[in-house]
Amino acid sequence: MKRFFPISLFSGVLLLGLSLASVVHAANSWRIPGEELARFDAKVVDVLCELTGDCPANCGGGKRQLGVLRPDGTLVLAVKSQNFFAGAVPDLLPHCGETITVDGLLIKDEHMTMFALQYIKTKGGKWQKADRRGDDFVADNPGKKGNQWFRHHPVIDAHLKKNGVLGLPGVDPLPAKQ
Repeated sequence: MKRFFPISLFSGVLLLGLSLASVVHAANSWRIPGEELARFDAKVVDVLCELTGDCPANCGGGKRQLGVLRPDGTLVLAVKSQNFFAGAVPDLLPHCGETITVDGLLIKDEHMTMFALQYIKTKGGKWQKADRRGDDFVADNPGKKGNQWFRHHPVIDAHLKKNGVLGLPGVDPLPAKQ
């Protein structure tokens, strides 16, 4: 006897899967202790402005650390790992003063909280990967790769040549085991 899978049951399972997929975060885990996937609406702000009242136009024009201010008044530092934990500025600056939806990793311990920004969505817009730092680097350095711009940056290259990869001149890391 042949058994047929009822089409209505299959459709229900498919719809349930699609509805669950809509709440899944786009962020990628870094497996850092204290991390949690986070997606929330927040206003893009100049952190120094929020803390001191020193508020230049356009969130400091890219010269200052930016963060996001949650509706409950919580100021969250927005970071990117590729730029000394400060590379979120190119992605957030175009949205200075706007409320956007951010997606990434909220990393907390007893001493600090920070938000590793991975995706941005404007009201009515589509999700955008927060990776403008690499695009900006390619525009400023034709012929260089932007996906790991920090491996091609002349300032970083000069520092590594002077101080070594461990930060200790003349000390090299141990070779990998064969």
